[in-house]
Amino acid sequence: MLTHVVSLGITSFTLCALGIDRFHAATSSPQPKTRRVERCRSVLLKMLLVWLSALLLSTPEIFLWQLSQAVSPSTSRMVDSCTITPSSPLSIYLPDSLHSLLLRYHQGRMWWCFGCYFCLPVLFTILCQMATRNVNSDSSSAQKQRNHDDHSNSQKSQQHQAVERQLNCTLLALAVVYGVCALPEHVCNITLAYMHITISEGTAAILALVHHFLLFLKCAVTPVLLLCLCKVGSS
Repeated sequence: MLTHVVSLGITSFTLCALGIDRFHAATSSPQPKTRRVERCRSVLLKMLLVWLSALLLSTPEIFLWQLSQAVSPSTSRMVDSCTITPSSPLSIYLPDSLHSLLLRYHQGRMWWCFGCYFCLPVLFTILCQMATRNVNSDSSSAQKQRNHDDHSNSQKSQQHQAVERQLNCTLLALAVVYGVCALPEHVCNITLAYMHITISEGTAAILALVHHFLLFLKCAVTPVLLLCLCKVGSS
C-alpha cells in the first residue's frame, strides 16, 4: 500500500510540474526561434523534487499498515492480511507530538488522499491550462498584428501555435485519464464510509477488480500520452 500511495504522489506532482512547465513555456518564450531546450540538470532537479515530495507525504503510511492474521470466511483458514491501524508496532517509537499527528492523519486519511491525489492535480492542471491558453491567445493576437505583412514569420508563428495547442491538449488528456481512472475509487470509499453500507465479499471482490482494471488502463494509456507529449515537444 505504501508503493501505491507513493505512485499516486509521483503521478499527481508530475501533472502539476507539467502544468507549470507549459505555463512557463508560454510566458517565457512565445517565439519559436527563441524557444530553448531545457537542460538535463533542470529536468533531474524537477524529478528529484517530485520523488522527494511523494516519499515525504507517504511517510505516515509506514506507521499505519501492519501485517495481521485473520480467518478467511471461504476457506476457514488463517490468512495473512495488511490492515491499517494507528497502533502499529512502529508507531510506539514515535514522539507524542508525531503520534498525535499520525492519529489526525489516520482520521482524515480518506479526505487527504482525495484532496491531495485527486483534486490537486486535476484542478491544478485545469487552472494552468486556462492560464496558458489566455497567454497564448494574447501573444498570438499581438503576433498577428506585427506580422500581418510578413508571410514567412506569420507561417512560423502559426506552426508554433499549432504545436503549443497539441502539447496543451495532450497534457489535458493526461489529467482526464488520471481523473476518470481515480474518481471511482474515491467515490466508492467516501460512499462506504458515510452511507454505512455493508457489502458482501463478492461485491468487494468486484470493486477491487474494477479498481485494478482502471489502474491498468491508466498505466497503459499514460506512457502513450507522454510519448506523444515528448514527440510533439521535440518537433
